[in-house]
Amino acid sequence: MMYHNKGEKSYEKVCFVLAACAVVSAALVGCGSSSSTESTGSAATSTAAVSSDAEAESKQNVNVEMQTFKDWEIQPKSIRFETAFQEGNTPKKAKDGNTFVIIDTDIKNLDSKVGLFLSDASSLEYIEAAIVYDGSYTYTDISGLTGFDNNLSGMPVQPLESKSGYLLFEVPNEVAASDKSLTLKINFKSEFEEESSIEFPLR
Repeated sequence: MMYHNKGEKSYEKVCFVLAACAVVSAALVGCGSSSSTESTGSAATSTAAVSSDAEAESKQNVNVEMQTFKDWEIQPKSIRFETAFQEGNTPKKAKDGNTFVIIDTDIKNLDSKVGLFLSDASSLEYIEAAIVYDGSYTYTDISGLTGFDNNLSGMPVQPLESKSGYLLFEVPNEVAASDKSLTLKINFKSEFEEESSIEFPLR
């Protein structure tokens, strides 16, 4: 018959308790880490959703008919008001007290040759875009001839090709905040024939 003294039994109990505590602690740390990761992931998803919702709220659909003008089919789809946005790799920020007006638009080139939508104003014939506020105040497209990143100003379009992109304007905040009329006006200017235009009511 073997005998164990009380000191040895106490030592074994202490070791067992410490080992059990270590296992429980590791399990808790693992759970905590998982919860933290899940929480961080949820927060990121939530932030992305809020950002997407904000962009959706800033976009207002416009209910206008497509119009044919010169060699182009033109149909504005929606309008956005933003103080800053990303154009290609270039961040754009409106001047203090101003807001960008971004008009998402579909176009189609009906000509038999490549055309530039909103071509250079130094040409003898060209088309320009403007928005008219409250029937009196006119703001012209500020893009210049970029033709990249879906900017329709200076966009080369093949014969019978359709493009979707945007027109860009900068206006005082009062124009964006008001409920007074806002109209997109496409003008044709020429040295050889009478000027003409079409209009799309945006609000």
